Amino acid sequence: MIHPPATRVGSIAPAALAALVAVGGLAGACASTAPEARVADLHFVERTDAGALYALKIEGANHTKKDLRLESVRYWMNVGGKRVFEASRSPQATFSALSERSFTVPIAVPVGALPVGAGEVPYKVGAAIMYHVPGPLAKTFFDLGLRRPRVLVRSAGVAPADPEPTP
Repeated sequence: MIHPPATRVGSIAPAALAALVAVGGLAGACASTAPEARVADLHFVERTDAGALYALKIEGANHTKKDLRLESVRYWMNVGGKRVFEASRSPQATFSALSERSFTVPIAVPVGALPVGAGEVPYKVGAAIMYHVPGPLAKTFFDLGLRRPRVLVRSAGVAPADPEPTP
């Protein structure tokens, strides 16, 4: 009679289970409720011979009892289905505990990327906002690149095809 190989039930299974529980507990220890964010406004600022300047206003709300420091915001704009702007910067802001706040970032569209002609064209804007979860373990995970939480926002609308230069 052939018997299957013996299974070791002693030290390996409990050790593996303990490791999984520990890792799950550590990951849970740095969990946090993500802030809410939305595109509040996109408005035209000015038009020059070099291009057009817009301001993208993002509003956020933190429903936790701890401040969430914002690390970076990566944002973009498409006009007429074509990417015309993309940038990354520090929002130099914190979503304070149990509060709301906003920040504004510039969008500079070069003249060559502006649609020519009268009428309106569809646009899309979006941003990925990376933030820090409080706590030493969360900081370690962030610094090691293991957990870098972010919240995404998007909006769409129509805008004048080629705004007139600002006097």
